[in-house]
Amino acid sequence: MNKKVLKPIVLVTVFIVALFVFSMTTNKVNKDLTATMEDATLPVIQFTYNDATINELHGYTQQMDMLSMRDGVLPIGDKRVLHLELMTYGQEIERLSYEIRSLDGTRLLVEGDNIPLSNTKDKLGCDISLPSLFEDNEEYIMMFTLQMDGQSIYYYTRIMKGDGCFVDETLAFALSFHEYTFRDDADKFIPTYMDPATGDPTTLHYVDLSCTLRQITWAQFAGVKLTEPVVSFKEINSSYNVLTLNYVITNINELNETEFYNVEEYYRLRQTPTRMYVLNFERTMSQIFKSENDFVLGDSAIQLGIRDEDVEYLSNDSGECIAFVQEGELWCYDRINHSISQVYSFRGMEGIDARENWDEHNIKIVSVDEAGSIVFLVYGYMNRGIHEGQVGIGVYRYDGIAHNIEEEVFIRSDQPYEVLKAELGELMYVNEQKILYLMMNHNVYQIDLTTYQVTLMIDGKDGRGYAISDSHRYVAWVDSSKIYESTSIKFLDLKTGISHDIVSGISTYVRPLDFIGEDFIYGVALISDVKEDVLGTQVFPMFAVEILNTSEDKLDVIKSYRPGFGYVEDIHVAEGNIYVDLMQEEDGRYVECGSDTIMNKDADNLSVVDIVTITTEIKQRQVTITMKPVEHTKQVKVITPKYVLAEDDRLMNLDINQSDEIYYVYQKGNVILATADVSEAILCANKNYGVVVDNKLNYIFKRARNTSQTSIKNLEINDADVEASTMVKCISAMLMKENAGLSVKELIEAGQTPYKILKNTLKDAIVLELKDCSMDELLYYVDQGTPVYAQTGEEDAILVTGYTSSKIYYYDADAKKNRTVDYEEIEALFQEGGHNFIVYIK
Repeated sequence: MNKKVLKPIVLVTVFIVALFVFSMTTNKVNKDLTATMEDATLPVIQFTYNDATINELHGYTQQMDMLSMRDGVLPIGDKRVLHLELMTYGQEIERLSYEIRSLDGTRLLVEGDNIPLSNTKDKLGCDISLPSLFEDNEEYIMMFTLQMDGQSIYYYTRIMKGDGCFVDETLAFALSFHEYTFRDDADKFIPTYMDPATGDPTTLHYVDLSCTLRQITWAQFAGVKLTEPVVSFKEINSSYNVLTLNYVITNINELNETEFYNVEEYYRLRQTPTRMYVLNFERTMSQIFKSENDFVLGDSAIQLGIRDEDVEYLSNDSGECIAFVQEGELWCYDRINHSISQVYSFRGMEGIDARENWDEHNIKIVSVDEAGSIVFLVYGYMNRGIHEGQVGIGVYRYDGIAHNIEEEVFIRSDQPYEVLKAELGELMYVNEQKILYLMMNHNVYQIDLTTYQVTLMIDGKDGRGYAISDSHRYVAWVDSSKIYESTSIKFLDLKTGISHDIVSGISTYVRPLDFIGEDFIYGVALISDVKEDVLGTQVFPMFAVEILNTSEDKLDVIKSYRPGFGYVEDIHVAEGNIYVDLMQEEDGRYVECGSDTIMNKDADNLSVVDIVTITTEIKQRQVTITMKPVEHTKQVKVITPKYVLAEDDRLMNLDINQSDEIYYVYQKGNVILATADVSEAILCANKNYGVVVDNKLNYIFKRARNTSQTSIKNLEINDADVEASTMVKCISAMLMKENAGLSVKELIEAGQTPYKILKNTLKDAIVLELKDCSMDELLYYVDQGTPVYAQTGEEDAILVTGYTSSKIYYYDADAKKNRTVDYEEIEALFQEGGHNFIVYIK
């Protein structure tokens, strides 16, 4: 063949081959760069108790902080046998072992290895016999370790043999009450336990005993149970038991579409020898958002359905892209392109998987730009995917054009979701410079997502020296060592990085208080007025409260408040107003003297996106997102984003400076508050029927006590203190009761406070200094057999030693005997002492 002819043919052939190879290589690379989220793989452990399925446990691929794993408590029956079921979902199980430890984790009591398992389809079972060494009504920690594919999976629970706690009766009652809510003859059972009908008759999202029987029995809503309820015991004690039931129901709507709802029932039950008391029954139901359902109402609203009205949502400035969170999923609706993206979800497209539907995570939306791209954080337990079985904080960016998701970093944690949520909730923010700001244990950390460098920005310590705006964009703080004696406040805009110093005037201190929306509030006090009271509690009487506008680079005062009399003790913000607690000086000490309100400027009602409700006959009140109308003639396009596969390791651990004194408030098994202020924790727990535990799992407070407590007798005062003040005598009597007598008078004269004396002397007790607690809260400690120290004047005090339903017993240290007064009289004495108390727990 002619070379002139052959050469072009060869070149063309080479070109085609090269193009083919290049195309194949490029396609292969593109294919490998993105992927869908991996399916869930971890087995689930359940237990059967009296033929009921209880206390479902989900697995962790890393060992967790055992002292924080207290989601549920597993009851041990009289025969001390645990009936365990292992839901394998087709996985091969190599080995199962367990260990049981004391509640503080220090003592290993029992362990078992290579537990034999009986085999049924997709389920393994075993009976674990426990020794008789467990004390009745004492909690222990149990950890199961599962070997699967050479990997260790860990499962945690508390266990308890509750003597006289009526576990069987409360379990049977909760299941029976649950069934009656679906029955036509509910009127024969439920009304016995109902309260007067004062509850909301217009919503199915939240129902309790104050609702009508019609509401409790689902009104006209014809839901059908898709799953049977899984029971979880949250608290077991001799006063009451707390249980929750979780299940999924379905409903066929008016368009013949299937809807799915998560339902939780909460029971707080007290069984006596004669009857059952339903102290609380609450039911919440929330719709699982489905893109295949017709969710667009007209051309100006997204129908979220039955749920709470506190929606996590954010739009771009134009309102064309709206991101929102529903039942643990992040969605984005593009109004212009009429498309919906399921940006982040653990649920599969088909059915409801118990592992994917486990609600132990949350999502925080940080920003939405004009292209529909979203920066968001996912924090908690990872149900599936590359971090399955881990707990942590993931930072993600969703590309609104390419429709893919990239992980910036995943910060692992050994704390469960409930603890993580309580500690994280105050601050989570990412700016355009890829700087992440997180608050953990009241400390604010600055994390560079490019270098992974971590900087402690704010040492929060006791949690009183900072304030954070609603959007998390602005932070104001003072040095933690100078919370009550600071002459300046540092103010930082996390979005721009611009900071300001707010400087006090002559002879004054300043203190950050709060934000109202994005406007900053701080207090001003005269240096001469700031002092410690006799118990060593810092008092910061503010003569002025200033409100600053943060919308401009320059912080301008938009309102100054000065009380008509007295001083500002503290403030709290609610519903667009600032509520002020006032105090005044009497006889050299500060006492409460009323309250006031600072009205805020008119809110901006020009939002492009808003949350409203609509009401229909069957579903009653439903939540919708409203927006400006846009006409559409085409069907909604459903987009399923893919995940960008990172070529580098983006895992990191955050070493947290754990405070020695963090208190967690648990309600229904959920942490609703983490705080360094024990009084705040107790007030919250009492209000919400919860419990308080510290970070060593010691119970600090329960809303559970006997109806009466015999007065503590034979209190004595150390001979060295008999001529001192009643304050000294009361502390002396407390120490003598615990066989720790010493001269309190000498220690007080040396400058020590009553609290420090007790704390330094009672080494085996937890000593707490309380403020503003009510008699109802203090009686928990009296019920434990310890006296409560109550200040009644600058150097005067009493010891509360017993109670009945109408009377209080207290120790008169001057008369050296117990006296009896009614509740109103004791409250008057507390008022004289400024509501300052000291308690201790053995």
